[in-house]
Amino acid sequence: MLKAGGKRTGFVRDRHGNAVDHTTATLDQLMESATCFAGTPDDVYDQIKELNDRVGGFGHLLFFGQGGFLDHQDTVANITLFAREVMPRLRELNREPQKAVAAE
Repeated sequence: MLKAGGKRTGFVRDRHGNAVDHTTATLDQLMESATCFAGTPDDVYDQIKELNDRVGGFGHLLFFGQGGFLDHQDTVANITLFAREVMPRLRELNREPQKAVAAE
């Protein structure tokens, strides 16, 4: 990153290998790069599951349920919805043996 100077493109790529510039990215681009997850609880679960499968599983997920212009009430509703509808399903993701992921 230091060698690139102020240029930050290419650090994060989407599922198709395209560079994503977080300073100008759309929500769809952020979702395609698995930088953020959005949508219905089923959508969010599917997005997290796809990332989990792609990287060979992970043991911890850092959840940022507040951002932008969300007020306290919307933040609580967002975190509560995630806790009720998504989190219980995520606990089951890595309980089954995963196929070994070959290094590329």
